[in-house]
Amino acid sequence: MMFALTGVLGLLVTGHGSSLTDGLPPPNGSVPLVSEKGRMLLLENMSTFNTYTKVVNSFETQVTQSFCGVASACSILNALPNVNAPIAPKYYPYAYFTQEAFFSTSCVQNITTYTKVLEGGMTLEQFASAVTCWLQGTQVSVEYTNAQDSNVLSLHNAAVAALANGKLMAVNFARAGLVEVGGGHFSPIGGYAPTSQMFLILDVSRYKYPPVWVSTAELFGAMNTTDTSSGKSRGWAFVG
Repeated sequence: MMFALTGVLGLLVTGHGSSLTDGLPPPNGSVPLVSEKGRMLLLENMSTFNTYTKVVNSFETQVTQSFCGVASACSILNALPNVNAPIAPKYYPYAYFTQEAFFSTSCVQNITTYTKVLEGGMTLEQFASAVTCWLQGTQVSVEYTNAQDSNVLSLHNAAVAALANGKLMAVNFARAGLVEVGGGHFSPIGGYAPTSQMFLILDVSRYKYPPVWVSTAELFGAMNTTDTSSGKSRGWAFVG
């Protein structure tokens, strides 16, 4: 198991922007994935390790600073089997969710557009609806929750159940809530350590912050903040 963990970690920690010397330092109180404790948290239970191995193979870096939601969506969609990906022109004839090709269906364009996201990002509801567009005809669905309608214990219980059942997760939070630089942000979750009650955030701003573990309470607080574009709180989404 340790050999497998070391190999899979190498896929991420040798990638762009994943070194602790790149970008900004991780926030106080967080646990960097590349630390000894960070590695050990992946072993806390099998669903945590399984979630990580799924997402790390398709983990995207956002192409612009407003495309965090799109990068998170593509990271998750590319990790799912039996989802019909678009044929991205730069990878023709191969099908793959790129952040440009994500907008290539009218269903997504009716929710938001490339230009609108470029100018102002997307809301949690838009994220869930746009991802759902690409899941039509599959057995996969999206369930999202605004933090204002939940609490820390419910988040813990939902994450344990969802990730154990093979679902993937994205979070929408205010960076200030984690003492980070920036505004509202999306990233996929690379795992949840239920005993330690810590989430692994695989930050799609890989040039800015490394993957870190943060406490459930702190992440919930950062999600229980108002997105002025929607007038609602931020939150999380399960896909699976």
